[in-house]
Amino acid sequence: LGLLAIQHGLNNVRILAARHAPVYDATKGPFEIPSAGRYTAWLGGSVRGSIELFVDGHKIGDARHELEAEGSFIELGEAKLGAGHHEAELRFGGADLHPGSGGFPRPPTGPLLFAPADEESGELTAVPVDEAGSLCGKRWDWIEALGSR
Repeated sequence: LGLLAIQHGLNNVRILAARHAPVYDATKGPFEIPSAGRYTAWLGGSVRGSIELFVDGHKIGDARHELEAEGSFIELGEAKLGAGHHEAELRFGGADLHPGSGGFPRPPTGPLLFAPADEESGELTAVPVDEAGSLCGKRWDWIEALGSR
């Protein structure tokens, strides 16, 4: 990409590369964390009533009436987790006196993901086009050439 831009006289172009923070999937039961630290729990979908999240039997967060657009996530809480295997459990509340809490069907939820709390957005790297080769040999989730205006 960098060599192509240079060949076409685009020396003022910068190459942007992004990497998402790592995530650990707890959707289907036990999940494994590679290193101890603080992790934020994210649940895909919407919650009409209430929901509580427990990890290894300890409540780490909850949410109520979080109606999200498709593809959005709800932040359920943050916990310090040790390296190794963990059990996550979601407990959905039933109908109560809050408006809309008993609507059917229940909105779809999932996946349930954990991400390091100190890596909110992952990594963003910008290099001049003539240094694009420095991005080679690394895994990136997204790369784009950005020209100046």
